[in-house]
Amino acid sequence: MKSAVAALAGGGLMVFGGLIAMLLALGGGIVSGAHGALGRVVIATLLKWAVVALGLLVVFGMLKWPPLPVLSAVILTVFAYIVANAIPDKVSK
Repeated sequence: MKSAVAALAGGGLMVFGGLIAMLLALGGGIVSGAHGALGRVVIATLLKWAVVALGLLVVFGMLKWPPLPVLSAVILTVFAYIVANAIPDKVSK
């Protein structure tokens, strides 16, 4: 049971980090120029991974949950994100 909750925490960390990145990168209205847009995406990505790193620190350091399910869920979530972005969008063609 503890391993299942740990895996859920790992996947949840990635989803929560992605949500924060999405809100920061896309939720601020119109950006003037490509530099501003790229800057927001870079900052959002860095913030996402900072949230994931702090979450992993809490899960491993404070809660003492097993690391294998947590890291497996994080890696599989990243893999699912890559695969989802590789699928061509048929609506825009």
